[in-house]
Amino acid sequence: NFIPFDDSSQFEIAVKLPEGMALAESEQQIAKLEGIVRSVPHVTNILSTIGGDEQKRVKRGVMFVQLAAMEERKESQAQIMQM
Repeated sequence: NFIPFDDSSQFEIAVKLPEGMALAESEQQIAKLEGIVRSVPHVTNILSTIGGDEQKRVKRGVMFVQLAAMEERKESQAQIMQM
């Protein structure tokens, strides 16, 4: 059974950084990743968190990425996620 991909104009990116990384270093790495993601066409907003897992590990982060509305872009969410 094929379940079609739902284009909700948003997705998450889970980030795992090296062991022993300090919070300031994690912030720098997340900022670099945000720059890369922002360069992808149709990305409108990014919200990043560090240490938001149950164990509050600063080597873990999540980037919540919002895209332009479907009617404002030619590419699907799946295509954008592959860029």
